[in-house]
Amino acid sequence: MFTLIIAVTLLFHWIGDFLLQTPWMRANKSKHMLPLFLHSCVIFATMLVAFAIIFLIMGKGITWYNFSVIAVGSFINATTHCFIDGLSSKLTAQLYERKDYQNFFNVIGFDQMLHLLILISMVVDQ
Repeated sequence: MFTLIIAVTLLFHWIGDFLLQTPWMRANKSKHMLPLFLHSCVIFATMLVAFAIIFLIMGKGITWYNFSVIAVGSFINATTHCFIDGLSSKLTAQLYERKDYQNFFNVIGFDQMLHLLILISMVVDQ
């Protein structure tokens, strides 16, 4: 069951962070707060669905209390995601402009590692 929970978490992270991030969000989140905020809202929504699925997989059901736990967890994840992306997008924009592609991808990798560590820490104790 743990493997399934991790798989659902990673799948929905990928959906929210890559598939549902628009080109406009991607291009502008390093320069303006609105695209970064909207990207974080997408992360919130996708993880809300992911955490609800995890609760159902675990047989916990979706009571009002469980929904509030899911919503708070999704909010914490989206908030940390916003801070991480706010910093990493500014740094990657500078590195890309300088054509420092090695460090550009290093920062993207580190960004993803931080997101995944936060997500895994949220579902490990469930």
